[in-house]
Amino acid sequence: MIPNPDCMIPADAVPVTPSEYEKLFAAQSEGKVIVARGGRPRAVDAEEDAETRTARNRLRRDRLLAASDWTQLPDSPLASDQRAAWATYRQALRDMDLLHPVWPEAPGIADAEAI
Repeated sequence: MIPNPDCMIPADAVPVTPSEYEKLFAAQSEGKVIVARGGRPRAVDAEEDAETRTARNRLRRDRLLAASDWTQLPDSPLASDQRAAWATYRQALRDMDLLHPVWPEAPGIADAEAI
C-alpha cells in the first residue's frame, strides 16, 4: 500500500474518471457489485448464495400459501373440485425444491372469481 495522508491507496489502484465512478456507484446502488476484471473496475450482477436463494424462495412460497389460505377454510365459497385444485397447488408449493424451484401454476383466476 502507498501511504497517503488521508487514506491508504492499494499499489495496484488504477485511475477512475468521474464518469466511470458515477456509473459504478449507480450500478452498485441497483444491487450490482464492483469487481476488478482485466485490471479495470466493473459492475456485475451479485452472485446469490444457496442460503440466500433458498430464503428468498421460501418467503415467496410462504406468501403464496398465505394468500391462498382462504381456499381451505370450511366456510370457503369454493366448490369441492375448486377446493381440491387449490389444495393440490398448495401441496405442490410445500413439496417443491426451494433452491431450484419449479413454481406450480395456481388454479385459474376464474376459479377464485366464480364465488
